[in-house]
Amino acid sequence: MSSSVQDQIYAIVLKYIEIAPEDFHVDTPLVEAGIDSLATAEIIFDIEEALQIEIPDVEDIEERFASFRTVADVARMVENARKTAEVAG
Repeated sequence: MSSSVQDQIYAIVLKYIEIAPEDFHVDTPLVEAGIDSLATAEIIFDIEEALQIEIPDVEDIEERFASFRTVADVARMVENARKTAEVAG
């Protein structure tokens, strides 16, 4: 996984957390940082725009929210989306 991608996602998520930035790390559960399903949707849009990718849709926002446990999880999902796009493109 590219640490640059993880760093970019971390910076995006950092704007939405409700805990002290020094207490937030790539393996901190997003729920513990105060990220809810609405913030998750906003984070997804920010990530897609910043990284010029499309994260595959999940019909149920709660399912998507559950799959975004940590910044590291989100970074893995982004890397997988990029690989899928490369294969398809």
